[in-house]
Amino acid sequence: MNRVISDRERCAAGRSVLVFAALAAVLLLMLPAPARAQSASASQVMAVESGLCVYGSATVTTAWPNGASGLPLFFRASTTVSAYSSCPTATLAKQYAPACQWPWDTGCVPYIPKQTPWTARTMPAGWMAILQQTYLIVNGTPQYCSTPLSTWQYSPVAEATMTSSSASTAMCGSGNYELYTWVYVWDGANWQGGGFSVGSLYVEMF
Repeated sequence: MNRVISDRERCAAGRSVLVFAALAAVLLLMLPAPARAQSASASQVMAVESGLCVYGSATVTTAWPNGASGLPLFFRASTTVSAYSSCPTATLAKQYAPACQWPWDTGCVPYIPKQTPWTARTMPAGWMAILQQTYLIVNGTPQYCSTPLSTWQYSPVAEATMTSSSASTAMCGSGNYELYTWVYVWDGANWQGGGFSVGSLYVEMF
């Protein structure tokens, strides 16, 4: 014979279900969170001269050793510099656009999407250069920390596009790190180009 359940028993049973649900939620919150890579990227037309346009792009992504989960322990950065003999869109924009908003900027041209026809220009070996530097953000101000590539990287062969990559840990302690990159192309008499900020990512110290 089925037993009739009183209202009081129903309330008690309901409370038990709620308690178990709450405990399950707490246990789920205590489990390690899956690793989520952060990434940032930027690109700039750095110089527009007669017969030479210098275009730079860079990406930085946080990472974990051996695929482990948890807080990011280092980041990977990649910078590319490209030379063009014709970039009509950039030439037009330079006439009207203000200089990049960056404390150490020397007057680069703000981001302009590449549009056809842009004509690639192959430069001799050693005529393209890339540098990366990391800054720790302290009270909202970037403070120099390290140079992941350790020194300027130059194009080893004749090419129109050169890419350099690096990896770095939180060498100056846990916190938000910002990558700055410089891209230059030698025009036969002077280095044409400049630097720009890629973005800020959090990295945990080992």
